[in-house]
Amino acid sequence: MAMSYLKAASRVLLAGTALLGASATIAAEEPTYGGKLEIINYYPTLNALTWDPADFVWKMNNDAGHIYESLIAGDLSKAQSRGGKFNFEPDAWLAPEAQRGELAESWEVRDDPLRVEIKLREGIMFPAKEGVMDARELTAEDVVYSLNRQMASKRAPANLYEFVDRIEATGPHTLTVFMKHYNSEWDYRLGFGYYTQIYPKEVVDKGINDWR
Repeated sequence: MAMSYLKAASRVLLAGTALLGASATIAAEEPTYGGKLEIINYYPTLNALTWDPADFVWKMNNDAGHIYESLIAGDLSKAQSRGGKFNFEPDAWLAPEAQRGELAESWEVRDDPLRVEIKLREGIMFPAKEGVMDARELTAEDVVYSLNRQMASKRAPANLYEFVDRIEATGPHTLTVFMKHYNSEWDYRLGFGYYTQIYPKEVVDKGINDWR
């Protein structure tokens, strides 16, 4: 038994030594530049690398979604892993009580006329980007601009925004979404779902679809 153990240990030691030698050889090799990277997209007519939400390329949500914030987000403090009751598994739904404001501080659905009144957090800044824009505060006009641009896109899915009558800035940090009729998904379609990122016009003018 002892001899078998020693033989096995020797084999492991030799294998480890060979692996270290191979690693040292690989590390010493010169890197090879060039090659081709292929990115698969659902539709070949769409740019898989775009960072423009108005292009409605799903992958953009994985990329630009980490840079541009939305009005609403999931409140992960209420996740099951933290003692809450929500598993956050659905990718297109958040229970109202599982939502938190991201850019929005608060929101309320009201009647006569049917509308959603949204108050933004103050002091949220767009950072300076050389050659693009100076640092400045997020305003309600930025939200109105972004949402209107999404709704006007020729690539917007049919009927995604059909419930919206108009969106107006009612103050520097307040805006109102007037609805033609109530849609229980208004928060998903405008607040926390896909393509709901808010961005400044300066970046659009410079070329928002360029990842740089």
